[in-house]
Amino acid sequence: MASTTLSLKDEAETAIVYSLVGQTPDAAVYRNVNRSLALPQSLDFKFKLGSPGAKGNDKITVTLRDTVQNSTTGVVSTATLAINVSIPRDDAWTEQMTQDLLIQVQDLLSDANSISLADGITP
Repeated sequence: MASTTLSLKDEAETAIVYSLVGQTPDAAVYRNVNRSLALPQSLDFKFKLGSPGAKGNDKITVTLRDTVQNSTTGVVSTATLAINVSIPRDDAWTEQMTQDLLIQVQDLLSDANSISLADGITP
């Protein structure tokens, strides 16, 4: 069962609260409670998990979308950030290995690196 709300911080350390608006066994959709449906900010989770004992990879996709409207032109624009995780279903792969990869991604997306990435520069 997904949490009914998620709170994430923006660059100014302001809490952005997302509320669960839909859920299936392999997906969950959250929306920023302070944004209109016309200019939504959303956080989507999709899961493709193998059956117990099955070989292959478990796959998780997290997608964050933010929509704005240009006050001069009226043009609506949406930015999307997606993170895809594919974890082997193999006894040689450990939970610690998954944690190590996730921590490396967190470090990659730190403040200093995210500014470079937003400017199209490899950190």
